Amino acid sequence: VLGVTEVCRVSPPSGPLWPAMEGLSAPPKWLKFVDDPAPKPTQPVISDLVRTCQSLSGADKFVKTFGYATGLLACALQGSSKAPAKDGVVEALRKICGDVRLARMVYRFNGTANALEAYQKGSWAEEDDEDSTRQLVKLQALSMLGYHPLEVVYWAAYVAPQIFRLGNHECQHKRVAKVGAMSRWFWTLYVVLDICITMQRLNKLRRRLRDSLYATSCGANALAKRQAMRRKERLLVLQLWRDVLYLPNAIHRSFPKGLLPESCVQLFGLAESVVGLVQAWPQAGTPA
Repeated sequence: VLGVTEVCRVSPPSGPLWPAMEGLSAPPKWLKFVDDPAPKPTQPVISDLVRTCQSLSGADKFVKTFGYATGLLACALQGSSKAPAKDGVVEALRKICGDVRLARMVYRFNGTANALEAYQKGSWAEEDDEDSTRQLVKLQALSMLGYHPLEVVYWAAYVAPQIFRLGNHECQHKRVAKVGAMSRWFWTLYVVLDICITMQRLNKLRRRLRDSLYATSCGANALAKRQAMRRKERLLVLQLWRDVLYLPNAIHRSFPKGLLPESCVQLFGLAESVVGLVQAWPQAGTPA
């Protein structure tokens, strides 16, 4: 019947070529397949979350955010009350924060090999980097050749002092703290170099963007290139913010006894990890 608006229990013909079966250019408009449900909408947030966690770097950013969040919560609870019940919660949160930090140090085990390859082959440099930028990137890799081995020694001596001794029992704690501080000297150098590298890349990119605005070409290809440069610019700005937030903690941990109060350390760490999550998100480079 031509006036029917819905046909129940009708399945679409098998195969992709429905119009070819009856000589029709398209299925009749009055025909609606009840047994062929509409596809469920995708969940972009879940998909982006899975894509971010697929890489070791992305997964580490989630773990780091959790660790600093528990540490900052412990500092907040400690300052709010001196009740014995809260003291137990504060100690538990601090233990979680400390255990997460130690667990993340395992990622440093393969850092030495990566840094050595980057130093020899320049794999951390980008294709359009200038010679001065490439030299700074090479210095970055060299700084990581000092950082990663010392971090592994620090982790081993801290976790298992009975096996990895750095002296007698009385000097063990001080020597472990000194090794940890020495590794953070190299980390501080890396962060400072990264600020310089990011600034150079950002200035060069913005010059190219400015030149593209005055260019006579305004076709689809030119527009796509400008959009790509805008996305890269946003990622570089996020990287610069990460470095600025990294630097206080890097300097703080370069001294065995530290310089900053614990609440500031946790706050800077949490802020940097959140910015890192935004940067690692698959849509981070998409203009708002």
